[in-house]
Amino acid sequence: MKFGKRVRSLASPEWTADYVDYKALKREIKLSFSGTDNADKRVMWFRSLLESEMQKLNETHARILDELMNRELKPLQQTLGTRWVLSHATARSLLLDVLSLSHKVDAFRRFVVLNSLAIVKIAKKFDKATNSEGEIEDNSAATSRLKAIVLEGLKCQPFYDAASLDALCDETAALTDRVMLCVLPDYNFRLGPRALSSASFSLVSALSSRANRRSS
Repeated sequence: MKFGKRVRSLASPEWTADYVDYKALKREIKLSFSGTDNADKRVMWFRSLLESEMQKLNETHARILDELMNRELKPLQQTLGTRWVLSHATARSLLLDVLSLSHKVDAFRRFVVLNSLAIVKIAKKFDKATNSEGEIEDNSAATSRLKAIVLEGLKCQPFYDAASLDALCDETAALTDRVMLCVLPDYNFRLGPRALSSASFSLVSALSSRANRRSS
């Protein structure tokens, strides 16, 4: 499957409009080589497009992080507080909310990874197109010209900084542990940092095991 289609297939529906428009950028590359600009002007022009995309990603990243951290995670943490014993109805409701948040956090991590890859891959595609035009004699220079610049630029972007996302993942995993222990106090488990995708599977396995013990 081509990368553009893979991104669309893995994109989270609620953030579809916020992903890098990989297909449109490919189209821009083709259009740029139909003009008369030289290689340096093309590089400057396409670099400005990618910088605009990265700025858009920074704004989206900040918005999603705020939503997940301040509007979803913290209220759930406050609801649980320091309690370890909850009524069945409260624990079940809280667990469903926490697992829903876990899936969103996992989707957020995927959002960051896919968009970072899209920026790098489209820069590489631009370099390849430049090289195929014979405008740069040294092939190694052609394939690293814009891609190398983009890779350095990515390191300075807030959306590429893993610290805030890792903190969100760790806090969500810790909260999920707490809530699941309230629901299943006799079930010995630990999700561990950033192992959010296993939360649902752990819950289903535990409930199945408990049901089997009761029926036997």
